[in-house]
Amino acid sequence: MIPESPGIDRFQELMAQSGGTDPLLRLIAAINGWKPAPRDLPPHMVEGFSMGGQVAIRDYFRDDTFIKLEGSGADARVCIDLNSMIYTRQQVDHIIGLVKRGWYFHYGQTDIWLYEALKHHPITGKTVAIIGSACPVYEGMCLAYGGTPLTVEYQVRVTDDDRLRFISPDQFAAAGPRVEAAFSVSSFEHDGLGRYGDPLDHDGDLKAMAALTRQMAPDGLLYLTVPFQHDAVIWNVNRHYGPIRLPHLIRDWTLVAVYGPPEGLFLSLDPLVIHAQAWARHFDEVGPGVAPEWVLVLRNDKA
Repeated sequence: MIPESPGIDRFQELMAQSGGTDPLLRLIAAINGWKPAPRDLPPHMVEGFSMGGQVAIRDYFRDDTFIKLEGSGADARVCIDLNSMIYTRQQVDHIIGLVKRGWYFHYGQTDIWLYEALKHHPITGKTVAIIGSACPVYEGMCLAYGGTPLTVEYQVRVTDDDRLRFISPDQFAAAGPRVEAAFSVSSFEHDGLGRYGDPLDHDGDLKAMAALTRQMAPDGLLYLTVPFQHDAVIWNVNRHYGPIRLPHLIRDWTLVAVYGPPEGLFLSLDPLVIHAQAWARHFDEVGPGVAPEWVLVLRNDKA
């Protein structure tokens, strides 16, 4: 972190003083339209985010744009998390070794369920879009299982590893290659909440899922994890999916398999039928602090 970085209003002046050669200032100046995550949900958006009052909205704020402001007004300073931007070959090789030994990472049991899904639905020889990336765990997992990763990420990433490629969501949607598979691990539930610098959109997650069908090859598989609980928006951290929101999220896909949930919650996968009463009882019992990210394997039948 660089707490003494200059205030935003000083960028142009300092760029001129350095003759445009300072690499830190060049990086900052290259980011178009960056601004901190919005602290509050705009009142005119409450109806959309709550799905007309069907979904609870609870407050838990984070700003995880990689450039952050410390202080305010004339005293504001820019703080940059460079570690989250840099993916090294050494780091990726270490992750590949851990994956091959069956280790799990930040998402714990979700990674074990994902290993199981990949054994039944292999990615060997396939180009795999990694949707959202805060560290190269799933790039490494993709490589360990024989795939070729293509990371789709709003924020800047830098690497010395020629096995990794990066593309912005806009580039991916406009001219990106049609991939044969995709990992979205704890990603789509954030879309449209602004936490990572993305624009606010109450249907950001639904639009992102629908858009991915256009970038996937026919019969391509999406390995999806999102938090499951009673339906809710935790502003601005994420969404929780239940019988109300989940069918909307995957409506453009065919659900092939689910890894992780207890028996009785999913009565049918295709078509999707959720036992709403059993779901409510289960999450009443486990409590609001538990939101497991089971692994859904979805097939693209829309291409």
